[in-house]
Amino acid sequence: AIPKHLRGNPGACLAVVMQAIEWRLSPFAVANKSYSVNDRLAYESQLIQAVILQRAPIVGRFKVDYYGEGANRRCRVWATLKDTKEIVEYTSPTIATIPVKNSPLWKGDPDQQLFYYSGRALCRRHFPDVILGVYAREELEERDPEDARDITPTRSLSDKLDRLANGGEPREGVTGVGSVDPAN
Repeated sequence: AIPKHLRGNPGACLAVVMQAIEWRLSPFAVANKSYSVNDRLAYESQLIQAVILQRAPIVGRFKVDYYGEGANRRCRVWATLKDTKEIVEYTSPTIATIPVKNSPLWKGDPDQQLFYYSGRALCRRHFPDVILGVYAREELEERDPEDARDITPTRSLSDKLDRLANGGEPREGVTGVGSVDPAN
C-alpha cells in the first residue's frame, strides 16, 4: 500500500503523513497521489485540485471556460470569494506555450490538464497559502538549459536605468547597474 518512492524513506513518509493530517485526508490516499521529482515530493494535479476546493476561501467550485483549438487552446477558471463575493479568475497560456507537459493527459484529455494547470495557477496567484510548498510534477521538472534566456541588462539598458534613477544624468564613476566607483 506504499508507493515505491516512499518505501524505505521514513522522512518522505513522515512528510506525506503530516501533509495528509493538515489537509484532513487519508495518508494512504495522499501517498498514492505523490511522486518524487528531483528529490522532492510532488503531487498529482487531481489531489492538488481537491485540496484547493477544500481549503480555498471560495464559494462552491471553480467555473471553467475553454476557447481556441489544438495548440492555441486556452482555459479560463474563476471562483467567487467567500468573504467579499468578488470574482477572481485566471486564464492559461496557450497549450503551445506551456513549457513542461509530462502528464499523459496533455495528449489524451488536454482540457482536463488545462483545467488542472489553470486552477493551480489561480490558487497560487490569489491565495498561495492554500498550497504553499506543494507542487505538481510538472512544476518541479527541470527545464532544458537550451531554453534559458539571457536577461542580463545590456550596457545601454544599464545606462538608461542609471539615468532614470539619477534625474537624467549618470552618476560620476558609475558605469552600469551594480557598478560603483571604488572611491565612494
